[in-house]
Amino acid sequence: MDKIRMKDISAEVWNQLLDKIKGASFAYTAESILFQITYANLVIANESYIMMRDKKPIACVCLYITENKNERTISWNGRYCPAPLIDHDLSYKTQEKVCKEIMEDIQQIEENYACIKTMFKFEPIGNPEHLCKIENYNYLIKYGYNDTSSLTQVLDLRLDQETLYQEVTQNHKRGIKKGLKYEIEFLDKDSVTQEDVKEYKDIYEYDAGMVTRNSELWEQYYMFIKAGFGILGFAKKDGKRVATVIVTKYKNTAYYSSYAEKTDCLDGITVGHKLHWEMILYLKKHGIKFYEMGEQVFGNYPKGTEDAKLVNISKFKRGFGGYTVPIFRGIKNVKQVKACTQQ
Repeated sequence: MDKIRMKDISAEVWNQLLDKIKGASFAYTAESILFQITYANLVIANESYIMMRDKKPIACVCLYITENKNERTISWNGRYCPAPLIDHDLSYKTQEKVCKEIMEDIQQIEENYACIKTMFKFEPIGNPEHLCKIENYNYLIKYGYNDTSSLTQVLDLRLDQETLYQEVTQNHKRGIKKGLKYEIEFLDKDSVTQEDVKEYKDIYEYDAGMVTRNSELWEQYYMFIKAGFGILGFAKKDGKRVATVIVTKYKNTAYYSSYAEKTDCLDGITVGHKLHWEMILYLKKHGIKFYEMGEQVFGNYPKGTEDAKLVNISKFKRGFGGYTVPIFRGIKNVKQVKACTQQ
């Protein structure tokens, strides 16, 4: 099997090849990879590639080399890289064979860069109906990775609007009704401007109370929205934009990216429920079948702690319905695995 490295081709060619691999999601697009590399100030090399067989793309492998305090890892700034994507149309036996070959190749790259750790996570939105057998279990653990899996929430937008609304919690329904006074607008590749994304940036920084790495990269957001991989939403009060949301999308799937608001401009009337609900309806109307709301965190933690905040955010996301699924993840201690295999 041959490899086509991302650094040897254009973003356009990369996306054309990716388009032929069933199960792909936004995380594997050239726009997403370039955004992540730009965002990550510790990434020193991009070894991502697409695997070919008989001149057809059959797998996509995202590999970022991160260096921090003289230690190198295969990770996204110390976070998870998307796990290798293997074409869902291949037979299970072939998928397993391709997976083994990819893992052997990753081992070689670990050695080439003297990496001490490798981190991967699956993209559940690429397998929302669990039809791809190789993604229905955490195959990483077969190759020495420690299981660090988490959970996420997915909405099935094939359901009719009435059924979708029935899944929304009563508290969220009250929030949606309270937000009726807000005017909602959505912008796509044909309508978004740089000024619109700058306004997203301004609201994000207003909400955060500071300039963040996320807001600094507003031009990257503009680029992937213009490429057709994102939707920008605003809520307006008295003609002024007071809240914003960005969703990434790929074919018939979408992923909630970020939300921000000018809380002190809302006069105590919640806007998030209304803006998110209208985004759900917009995505449904425009052919999105599955919408991933994001990671789910459970547990009891002291008020005011970061963990307690994550639990509350997770509860807000679940309030729109859907179902909870695993995000398979794994971390490999390279030296430890190598020592075990040599015994």
